[in-house]
Amino acid sequence: MRSITRNAWRHEDFDAAHERLRGEIALPVAVALAAAAHGIALEMALSGYLHAFTANLISAALRTVPLGQSDGQLALAALEVYVIRTVRAALAVEQLDEVGTATPLLDWCSLRHETQYTRLFRS
Repeated sequence: MRSITRNAWRHEDFDAAHERLRGEIALPVAVALAAAAHGIALEMALSGYLHAFTANLISAALRTVPLGQSDGQLALAALEVYVIRTVRAALAVEQLDEVGTATPLLDWCSLRHETQYTRLFRS
């Protein structure tokens, strides 16, 4: 993500932040840094990121289940209310101590990821 962002939307503030972090950075962090460097408002950046994440999940579904393009668009439209609700919930967080999650089964499955017969959408 960093190299794509750096090549397509070059900005010295993004490069400086990357240097301070000393190496590759996770996608959500790269998106946040790029949005901040280019002056994109937090609410708009969150909306765009979550919308793109949702669209990527639907795109994966289009390839794995009998779901056509029109149905994919209908699913995306139906999920938009949840995207907006999630953005509002994120913006309402005042301290990071209010945020938390645990995904032990996902972590366990991820440990087995590279030894599976096929890794397509399994972990």
